[in-house]
Amino acid sequence: MFAFRGNTVTMGAREAPYCLLSGIEVTLFGGVMSERHLGTVKWFNERKGYGFIAQENGDDVFVHYREIRGEGFKTLTEGQRVEFSLTTRDKGPAAEDVAPAD
Repeated sequence: MFAFRGNTVTMGAREAPYCLLSGIEVTLFGGVMSERHLGTVKWFNERKGYGFIAQENGDDVFVHYREIRGEGFKTLTEGQRVEFSLTTRDKGPAAEDVAPAD
């Protein structure tokens, strides 16, 4: 879970500066900037624990339930707007730190 205070964001025991540029939140953790992206859930299989998010640029991104913020049972709903960080895995782009878009 993230906590924002002024120009600082806290994640667990780590703190980092952040800023908002052109609607994209940029956070610096360990010297690496993490851009936040927006997308819409295409589908999510609760039984298998994964699905895909359609980015605003049209590219699909894999999402696993472990990357959804929150406690307890984690799921996403088709058509739900979400924000996330993007990473590259062996099979292509994947979403990290997925949260509902405000």
